[in-house]
Amino acid sequence: MNLTRLPLMCAVLALGLPALAQEAKKPDAPAAAVDGASMTAEQIVRTAYERNSAAYANIKANLKMTLTTAKGETKTRDLELRGMRTADGLVRTIIRFRSPADVAGTAFLVLQNKNGPPDQYLYLPNLKKVRRIAAGQASQSFMGSDFTFLDMSPVPAAGVTEVTYERQPDSTVGGMAVYVSEVKPKAQGAPYSKVIVHVQKEHMLPIKAEFFDAVGAPLKVLSVKKLKKLKAADGDKVVPLETEMRNLQKGSTTILSLEDVDLTTKQVETEFTPTSLEQ
Repeated sequence: MNLTRLPLMCAVLALGLPALAQEAKKPDAPAAAVDGASMTAEQIVRTAYERNSAAYANIKANLKMTLTTAKGETKTRDLELRGMRTADGLVRTIIRFRSPADVAGTAFLVLQNKNGPPDQYLYLPNLKKVRRIAAGQASQSFMGSDFTFLDMSPVPAAGVTEVTYERQPDSTVGGMAVYVSEVKPKAQGAPYSKVIVHVQKEHMLPIKAEFFDAVGAPLKVLSVKKLKKLKAADGDKVVPLETEMRNLQKGSTTILSLEDVDLTTKQVETEFTPTSLEQ
């Protein structure tokens, strides 16, 4: 398993990205208490994953992607996000690009599998064709952003056995107490040599993730700038409204901002198919 499929990547899309950063505000109410002091590093990361947006039963929202180069040049893209969790707990996600004109109509589908990597499909309107993202392309940039295709994917249920977890000393991020876990792949050739996950203690939500490249150098930092508690069909959820991926080596950043988030509208599984991307 490539390390980009780790649970901490949870929420880019419903997908959630981790849930707090130095500028983030605390949720209105804490989640059920967890005795993190006695938990292993693996238990901390898995619990955080289960409590983020990957656990949403349904989500519909507008998504703004802001790309900033090292020179300060900025591009903005408007998208629509829809996601759901099936009866057997698998995540389904579709992202549709609305603007600008050069990417409008492009659609991206992710289908989580129980025991293997997710299936990913990209619809390119200029070609009027749906293509499957091959394993060799999964580490490439997602639509020119600082996220890769694998960063946009849920973790396979079986993936837990393909990485190692090591608990690090507790720390603070932005004045908030956090548990710290180091996650490494067992297999050779993974794009990330390790990821350091910072999980906020009170709500068991990831607030920061540090990515290191294949030779161990700092590569990217993932953080969420803004949170809001919203009502969902299966209970209140703390939603990361603004997420930033900062590429330390390139000097570029990508910010994903959720707007008009609806966690109550029921999604239909038959609409999450490769064929539906062309509609």
